[in-house]
Amino acid sequence: KKTNPQYPIDFRPISLLCSSSKILEKIISNELQSFIESHKILPACQHGFRKSHSVSTQLLEVMDDFTFALENKNSVDIIYFDLAKAFDTVPHSLLISKLHKVGIQGNLLSWINDYLTNRTFTVRVSNHYSEEKHCTSGVPQGSILAYCSTKGITIKLFADDLKAYNIFNNITNEFPLQIFINKFEEYCHLNGLKIAIEKCSVLYLGNSNPSTKYFINDIVISQTSEDSVRDLGIYFSHDLKWDKHINIITRKAIRCSYSIFKSIKSKNPKILTNLLNIYVRPILEFSSPVFNPHLEKDIKSIEKVQKDFLRWVFRRINPKTELPDYPDLLRYFKQESLLYRRIKADLNLFHQHVCGTISIKNNNSYFINKANTRGFQNIVPIACNTKARFHSFFVRTARLYKFIPQHMRNSTPEHFSRLLVTFDISQFIDSLPNHLKRHFYNF
Repeated sequence: KKTNPQYPIDFRPISLLCSSSKILEKIISNELQSFIESHKILPACQHGFRKSHSVSTQLLEVMDDFTFALENKNSVDIIYFDLAKAFDTVPHSLLISKLHKVGIQGNLLSWINDYLTNRTFTVRVSNHYSEEKHCTSGVPQGSILAYCSTKGITIKLFADDLKAYNIFNNITNEFPLQIFINKFEEYCHLNGLKIAIEKCSVLYLGNSNPSTKYFINDIVISQTSEDSVRDLGIYFSHDLKWDKHINIITRKAIRCSYSIFKSIKSKNPKILTNLLNIYVRPILEFSSPVFNPHLEKDIKSIEKVQKDFLRWVFRRINPKTELPDYPDLLRYFKQESLLYRRIKADLNLFHQHVCGTISIKNNNSYFINKANTRGFQNIVPIACNTKARFHSFFVRTARLYKFIPQHMRNSTPEHFSRLLVTFDISQFIDSLPNHLKRHFYNF
């Protein structure tokens, strides 16, 4: 999302609710989630705030579609929509009507109706309060697929965050993506939603992509000047390379590191390394299976953040001692390299997928040899011609997963995660065949 701190309209205040109300909301929410999942009310393309779904599951599906398209010399046009205050604008009466249509009725629907109606709010800025206003709208969800279904268009949702894309290999006069945009525009109008056209964007993939212009309300959807789009916290570029994303997250993590050392004067290594793990690492590791880099320069760039942080800690607690090299620093502070942590994150997510704990759609990116499928030991990745496909999540992880010890592959996802904690990735990489080993950077 494009935001400007100078414009209050780009931000929403946080609602401060009493604790008893929030506890009751949680109880009702759990029951609603159970009902919604058991009756398959939400479409498969909705990954937001659902069990076994996440930002990673959605973006991995998207990346698999994109790399599969480029592997087959197709083009992809992606439209990223921005809904203006989507959770705040739908009338409560419309929301209650939608809940009734999906089967939420009786006392529960009456309770939700009573909970939403006749509410008032005030806004506080510092110590100044606004006058009291009535709250008449909020929190929409609807069956966008039924209304906007367009042949050839793939939709992906994360709560109210929506993107639609078209994969094609020739230019036609049909323009299915524009047809979808027109339908979606009408859907929003009927459901009290407004598209923030100035915040929508388009991304074009493919060497032969004609870069078709798309319109909302006769206004052309802009192509980002940097040729990259921020999608659920990950920056996608037109060439599906990760330079832009890695530059952004490393700069952000470095600023966070500086802030920690400027404000925290402690010399306790446990406190300082905990701050690394709590505040810095999540910036670098958020949804890492999506972008896990293979280029040495990118791997070094990410690793350098942790390397410098541990050096600063060591100098603070041992100012007169010679600075050890990075592997010794990792052992000294009982930390693991970020590269090895990303490999473990890949393997952990892939194992959950293979076991069926999570479902991530893919374009047959690997197959299981039917001769002997016990323990999934014969998982084989597909052959690839493009680098983007070769280094995509399913293809790259399938190459490694087949060499994981069989007792680990036979374990439950929960046990697999525990085994990974003590699993020696360095030794594992050393045991790989040379054609796989060369893809890993040695510190």
